[in-house]
Amino acid sequence: MSSGLVRSTILLVGVVVALLAVAWWLERGERAKHASTSVVATRVDSAKLAARTEVAPGTTLVTADEMHTWDMSKDGDRKAYRAGDLVVTLSKGSDGEGNAAPQINVTSADGRTGHTVGQAWSNDTIQADFGVGRIDPANNINEVVFSTYSGGAHCCIDVKILELTKSGWTVLDLGDYDGDSPPFPKDANGTATPAFVLRDDRFLYAFASHADSYSPPIVYVVSGAKVVDMSASGKYRAVFEKDLKETDADCQKHQNGACAAYVADAARLGRFDDGWTTMLKNYNKSDTWELPADCDVESKNGDCPKGHEHKFDNYPDALRAFLARNGYIRSEVGRQKSGIRNQ
Repeated sequence: MSSGLVRSTILLVGVVVALLAVAWWLERGERAKHASTSVVATRVDSAKLAARTEVAPGTTLVTADEMHTWDMSKDGDRKAYRAGDLVVTLSKGSDGEGNAAPQINVTSADGRTGHTVGQAWSNDTIQADFGVGRIDPANNINEVVFSTYSGGAHCCIDVKILELTKSGWTVLDLGDYDGDSPPFPKDANGTATPAFVLRDDRFLYAFASHADSYSPPIVYVVSGAKVVDMSASGKYRAVFEKDLKETDADCQKHQNGACAAYVADAARLGRFDDGWTTMLKNYNKSDTWELPADCDVESKNGDCPKGHEHKFDNYPDALRAFLARNGYIRSEVGRQKSGIRNQ
């Protein structure tokens, strides 16, 4: 072999070795870079997790799926609470008329904030109940229940729900109810869907005084950021069965307020005819309470236009029309007459 060929071969081998060395060095650097990035990413994720679970100074950690109370006289003008990823702040605000009222601000982990104002009562008594937990099965973020009291005789708890959607926080109005703040919604029928079991206050004063009135249950769930009345769905039979037993006992004591709720419960359970028969045997025919009138046109704000009001001279006809008007029985059933006069 000539010396020239030998030199060429040695040179070629040297080039190949050099290229392999460069490739090895570059690969080593790339691995180190990825390892560093992975460590940084892990540290960032850990920091995010710590930030999401850390309770800021002055913030009180509360448990989810139950109601809590903020009372300005005890907790101060402004108090922050944390439950999971949400920070809930209660403070003194004002309603649309400038009256002092409790207000709530809710901040999510990504910084989006929701706000609403509760019922005004008095400058000396500003308080609210709230709870955080999963209510809407269609949402993967906790919702917040906000309950405030308006004051006054037999009235009223105002219940709102704050839910975070793709477009931001929305406030759902559950309405005003007589009594105390409702408990945090629970699974009421074994479907794992939390439900608000409240009372149908339309029955108050309808057939008896407030003290002698009975209000049948009304069941709401939240689905797709909407409040849905599930009372007539047939999925909450146990709720109405329980109330039916309670109202049955008092209906048989000839209490017309109880008989009205009893028939309503029976209608929810698909046993209206049986409930009606029981009512006819037990209602107080000599009761002098003014019966609710009916309106032959759709009324606005509960006021029936002059000339369209229809009054009843007997309890069964008034009850049948009342149940139909409020969705417990079909309207054609509500128009049937009992044939009972002046009783």
